[in-house]
Amino acid sequence: MKNLKAKIAVVTALLLLFAVTAGFSGCGREEKGGESTTSEPVTEHKMELDELTEIIIPASVKNDMATVFEYSFMDMDKAFEDMIDKKQMDKASVYSQLTEQLGTEITCYTDYLKKQSEIQNDALKIQYGDDFKVTYEIIEQNTCTEEERKEKIALILAQLESSGLASARYFDPSKAEEFCEIDFDYTIEGSKYKQSSAKIITVMKYDGEWVYGDVEFI
Repeated sequence: MKNLKAKIAVVTALLLLFAVTAGFSGCGREEKGGESTTSEPVTEHKMELDELTEIIIPASVKNDMATVFEYSFMDMDKAFEDMIDKKQMDKASVYSQLTEQLGTEITCYTDYLKKQSEIQNDALKIQYGDDFKVTYEIIEQNTCTEEERKEKIALILAQLESSGLASARYFDPSKAEEFCEIDFDYTIEGSKYKQSSAKIITVMKYDGEWVYGDVEFI
């Protein structure tokens, strides 16, 4: 029993460490430029800034990190398994323990975040009411200067390296074309409660597509 508790504590610590490292994408993420198996030519859709903000802002307000990380610049599933390797832990054992703790099958970090988002959404329903909704208004949308762009790139590289992740494995500075800081007011309102506040998030145009660009997430 003591060994089991110790293993669970290690897995929990690993998740907490990992939660502040970088972005995330779905299990088995297909790399851009992969060969299509369809006979018809496929035109890849590039996420535009307004499309991204409509998804990212409500998700970030609700702390729905599964959705937020889906639009990040990094493959967090791969990064999470790299962290497991660095801790010299067995991947199958880690996912088995998480499956047991959460009562649902966990095969990658994506699965874990989806379950956490479900739990968070249930908590919001309890606090605000089942009918709660998020509304927001963008106050400022500032495109970063060239100097600020270089500073943000340096920050991403430094934080990846300080977390023990080889930055070149997850982030290509030459693809970071543009950064934009979005300052917005938001309200969460339901039949039980209403709350308003403000927040700033950073998005990035990476390899021609707008993605979530913050490094410190939680």
